[in-house]
Amino acid sequence: MHDPFVMHVSRLCLMLADHYYSSLKDEARRTLFLSAGYPLYANTRIDETSPSAASKPKLNQTLDEHLLGVQAHASLIAASLPTLASCLPYLQSDHKLKELTNDVRFQWQDKAADLARNLNTRAAEHGAFVINMASTGCGKTLGNARIMNALADSKRGMRCSFAIGLRALTMQTGMTLQKDLGLRDDELVVRAGSEISRALFEYREAQAEATGSASSHRLLDGDDEIGFGGHAGHPLLERLTDDVKVRSLLAAPVLVCTIDHLTPATESVQGGRQIVPMLRLMTSDLVLDEPDDFDMADLPALTRLVHWAGLLGARVLLSSATLPPALVQGLFLAYLDGRTYHQRNVGERPDEVPCVTCLWVDEFAQTHADCANGDHFRTRHDAFVQKRCDSLATAEVRRRATLVKLPQAWLPMAEDTRREAFAIRALQSAWKLHQDEQNHTVDRASGKRVSLGLIRMANIGPLFDVARAMYRQGAPAQDVRVHLCVYHSQFPLIQRSAIEKQLDEVFKRHASVGNDDLALSHPSVRGLLDAYPEPDHMFIVLGPVHI
Repeated sequence: MHDPFVMHVSRLCLMLADHYYSSLKDEARRTLFLSAGYPLYANTRIDETSPSAASKPKLNQTLDEHLLGVQAHASLIAASLPTLASCLPYLQSDHKLKELTNDVRFQWQDKAADLARNLNTRAAEHGAFVINMASTGCGKTLGNARIMNALADSKRGMRCSFAIGLRALTMQTGMTLQKDLGLRDDELVVRAGSEISRALFEYREAQAEATGSASSHRLLDGDDEIGFGGHAGHPLLERLTDDVKVRSLLAAPVLVCTIDHLTPATESVQGGRQIVPMLRLMTSDLVLDEPDDFDMADLPALTRLVHWAGLLGARVLLSSATLPPALVQGLFLAYLDGRTYHQRNVGERPDEVPCVTCLWVDEFAQTHADCANGDHFRTRHDAFVQKRCDSLATAEVRRRATLVKLPQAWLPMAEDTRREAFAIRALQSAWKLHQDEQNHTVDRASGKRVSLGLIRMANIGPLFDVARAMYRQGAPAQDVRVHLCVYHSQFPLIQRSAIEKQLDEVFKRHASVGNDDLALSHPSVRGLLDAYPEPDHMFIVLGPVHI
């Protein structure tokens, strides 16, 4: 009971065996343990052959039969666990993950992948904890895949889960990987949000295909069959549910999902929802995208997930340009503790303290260290961050920040008056930014000056009031047209999906051909530019912090 690896893996075997044996209805498959005369029963079932009895449960398995059956199948499952990973499909040596890039902006990926490949053997023995702090627009999504592929067993290939906090970003990440790597539906599975939200996303993709504007094939359909590509007769796989979606979560070499598909591994306490996420973590590596975006209340669950990744043998990568040192330190300590128990139970030298292979990468530098404790890790992480800060200070300035002071006179104001004043100040600040020639583009068709911007707020209530105030205020100056798009999570799902689709298309990075900004040719933007005569047009999205 003092060894979490033994305790939780044992519980996993018992839960899966219980789930499987309870589902058996054919007595011929239970003959070995049948005990008709035993007075106590373990469970009931619905007699599906009799519609009239549909609401009346029928006694199913006697208690002694059930206990003996679960014990027998739990033993088989436990004995088969060590061979599970070899019976699942891997992404085999994808040449696009090894292909060198000619684009100077992305050449850091080549160096990071080379470093990871050189540390492959050591990472397999002691685990790997990777921090990718490359700046926005440097290609972290593909870079993460290349790093994890380089760390993977070169003979087997890669199995990796990309866990993301936001549903829309999960969809986009799946599309990016599918497009850049050319993955088939049996190689990549995307799981994000509800069935309805996935259906809406796929509907939008189907529309794009029908009009010839799709940039990638659609992602996995909810009803598509997923082949395991390995040994479907493996004792553990035979005892998993036949549910296609559940099996695909385990089977796919590359899984892109919202993090709530994996957190049941540590957060579920009943119902067996942790079985497949646990098996997934046991058989694939883990990438956490933008972990610093999670709410403080989510950090315990995030930390437990990283601990379990170490416990079950996965390598972990944290990907964000803005990782707080305390968060990185805490997650490393969780991973190290989990990896210690993993090595004690599975490692070739169980008494040896793991010296985790740590990598730090960004667009400027790539380095590594073997860290056996938190102090050594903190020292190396601080050194990398300081070097990154020095590099950023001398790099080309691509973004400038200005702090706008809010008057002290706002403090005693009534709430609605203060929000009205904030709306006016926000529009004035946006207008000031718009006038800088670096912040707008000139539409070649009309000569109008056009800018696209984002105003983010933490809470939906104030956002709603500020939006109404902006509509009342109108343009901040004469001959200016403001086009305001309000976006938040409380919109009906179909409306929210439509807004997300439009924003994805208009605000897509690198969307330009020659000197033409493709955002200006988007029908929604083009239509508004042609409809209003003002020489200055400001397109503003008012949305939450996590947009």
